[in-house]
Amino acid sequence: MTDQTGAIILKVYPKNWYGNRSMLEYDNKVYELFIHNNPLAEWVIADNDSLLLAYGLDSSTGQVGLKITAPEAPIAQDWLLHALLWYLFVPIASEEASFALLSTIQ
Repeated sequence: MTDQTGAIILKVYPKNWYGNRSMLEYDNKVYELFIHNNPLAEWVIADNDSLLLAYGLDSSTGQVGLKITAPEAPIAQDWLLHALLWYLFVPIASEEASFALLSTIQ
């Protein structure tokens, strides 16, 4: 991701060629970005295995919905990381929820 001048402000690249984890470089720090099913699909940004921000599916109410997990870490309040996870999460939500989730957000 670049800013209006073309400078790189966020970079994601694979941790290795065989895994499901990526590295996320942002604000001069490196985090892990990964997806897991726990029990439903969830995108996670973590720092040393400590969850910083997550967007996942939730079915605790009997209907599929969005679950955002954002602990009190200051990085979890950063709108750019929310935008990244939303961008990655929308295809999962639209497939799993048959667009029901997206229609309730608008």
